[in-house]
Amino acid sequence: MKFSTPDFMHCSRRTLMLFVLSANVVGWIVIIALIWAGCEVAQWALECLRSSGVLA
Repeated sequence: MKFSTPDFMHCSRRTLMLFVLSANVVGWIVIIALIWAGCEVAQWALECLRSSGVLA
């Protein structure tokens, strides 16, 4: 059985592209989640400061 390099390279490249694509998607989800969490914490902190009377 002869091992064909181009076929293998094509397959691995496609797998690599899929992996990079999924990693990108996961990365964006994490970034968006972190930004959203940061906004939530900031709003919560502002509410706490307002209720404690530190901020007018």
